[in-house]
Amino acid sequence: SKNAKALANTGVHKEQCDALDLNPNPNFNLTGAKLSLVSQATAYKGLREREQVAPRLSTTINLDITRHAVNDLTGHMPTDAQMWRSIRSKDITRTIRVFLWKVLHKTQKCGDYWLKIPTFEHRGTCSECGVEDSITHILTECSAPGQSEIWNLAKKVWLKKHDSWPSIKGLGLIVGCCMAKFYNEKGQRKLGTERLYRILMTESAHLIWRIRCERVLERNDRDQWHTAKEISNRWQSALNKRLALDQAMTSRKYESKAIKAKTVLHTWSGILHNEQSLPDDWIGLPGVLVGIGPPEWAWWERHEPEPP
Repeated sequence: SKNAKALANTGVHKEQCDALDLNPNPNFNLTGAKLSLVSQATAYKGLREREQVAPRLSTTINLDITRHAVNDLTGHMPTDAQMWRSIRSKDITRTIRVFLWKVLHKTQKCGDYWLKIPTFEHRGTCSECGVEDSITHILTECSAPGQSEIWNLAKKVWLKKHDSWPSIKGLGLIVGCCMAKFYNEKGQRKLGTERLYRILMTESAHLIWRIRCERVLERNDRDQWHTAKEISNRWQSALNKRLALDQAMTSRKYESKAIKAKTVLHTWSGILHNEQSLPDDWIGLPGVLVGIGPPEWAWWERHEPEPP
């Protein structure tokens, strides 16, 4: 058109070019992620990053307790992110992951939780020990049946696999158990031993909590409290269920979620009942159980007559 030619001629004869704004129109400048391509996990992570949440004092305290306990055991001072990631280990069940998360956040309904509720303040005190019934007291200090017996059972099994058992004096070793590392004489990590340690620590702590809740809520009468035999049976049952689950999870039908048979063998070998009579690969055998008694060959350690 004539107007276009006129503008073109004007532009050709200009000594300096016009300064053009090449920035896109703000109305068409789209930001963010395409909704059709965003997963729920990605969206949740983005929302959490935008939300500024003040750290809870009890959580900060428990994280520091765990951090120093892990440092004393391994010589490594973990970060908060490493600790949170560790309690999501695939070596522990989902139920126990939730339990450890609550322990770190101090959200169990025990101890000072009840002091804030009128007429229920008495529940904040341990009826056996007369002190605050905190989660630390329940898992590591309480003299009521359960705590001491279960840790002794865990120690007895652990010493079949390793030469020393850590002293359970607080929450740090329990919550930080997934960051523990053990080495052989050559300085190589014993991955099977580490996995067994995670299972023993978490299953034992969770069972102590469950037995305490049953005692407080369902067995108020001292005559109904758990006996040593019942506690031992419950603990063995919990470990045997984990062993059976590990055996089942080696199946190829679980594809990427399957556990390697080698991992299961390295985890449980050395602590099984009547293990000398089992084949090297016992994964497919039913009825394989964890043994808490001394091995069959050590009859002299039990002060029994020599077998015929």
